[in-house]
Amino acid sequence: MPVQQNKLVTPLETAIDGYKDKKAKRSEAVRGKTRRILERMRKSLWDNYRIETVQEVRLPHLAKFVAGWTEVRSVQRNNQTIVKAFWNFCVDSDYITKSPAKGLDPIPEDRVQVVPFTKDEMMQIFKALPLLHDEYGRCGGDIEIQTKAFVYVMRWTGMSIGDTTTLEKEEVTGWKILTARTKTNENVYGAVPQFVIDALRAAPQVQNVRRCY
Repeated sequence: MPVQQNKLVTPLETAIDGYKDKKAKRSEAVRGKTRRILERMRKSLWDNYRIETVQEVRLPHLAKFVAGWTEVRSVQRNNQTIVKAFWNFCVDSDYITKSPAKGLDPIPEDRVQVVPFTKDEMMQIFKALPLLHDEYGRCGGDIEIQTKAFVYVMRWTGMSIGDTTTLEKEEVTGWKILTARTKTNENVYGAVPQFVIDALRAAPQVQNVRRCY
């Protein structure tokens, strides 16, 4: 039997729909990530505790949800930011008086300090790009073009390998690339030279995938 909404009881599904409406003007990539993590949260709360209203959720419920994440830490941090923003929205909407996500422990970064390439090393990488060939020994094909775009994005944005490989079309705007998000889930764009954007546009696209590579 569906839960009846009143001033004391708000179905999770209703709150999630309201939060998605709040994010309706954001990019498709942002909306998609928001939709996926909140649906995972709703399913976890139902499967583990049969919780279906906002008012029933407590910190231990969300802590168990977060503990089950297996993605790389950078993705987990982004997901936790979305979860916290959703519960802050529930407070702002007067569904609850205190966010159950407030006490979630921060997810530490797991990136090992990496010494950047020297100028000479970068030059050697650039010189090697035209030498990349396919299984038939042919140069100048898709492998070279895609690798060139990949190297250019990493070099001029400072993004990690993981973030570069998951870069989506919607995260490239003009001559700017989405490089990070703040704790309030605001987008941070980095300006790159035009030839980096040109390399991205020249890279072959995978059918039915919204990524740049």
